[in-house]
Amino acid sequence: MANIFELLNKGRPPAEETIKQPRRNADLRAFLLDTLAGGPVLTTTVIERGIARGFTERQILSVRAQTKSIIALKETGKRYGRWMWALVPPTKAVYRAPSESATQ
Repeated sequence: MANIFELLNKGRPPAEETIKQPRRNADLRAFLLDTLAGGPVLTTTVIERGIARGFTERQILSVRAQTKSIIALKETGKRYGRWMWALVPPTKAVYRAPSESATQ
């Protein structure tokens, strides 16, 4: 006697390999890093550009919160300062001077 699962699988086509789709957050993260590469940008401008590229405001805010390299800054010296996002400056020195013993 055939198992019920064998009977159900008789008319079913063979299973194909599932294709992994790229993570959408990776595209959004790349967009944010590319947008902020030139310096601080107004938060509203970043969100508008992201929406124009097909991302939702909720996705943008979520990825920004998960990304540790993006900080929020507020304009100072104005009563109603605007918020901006910027990349965190690198903490390690890029250039290291050669040690004195290596030059002698």
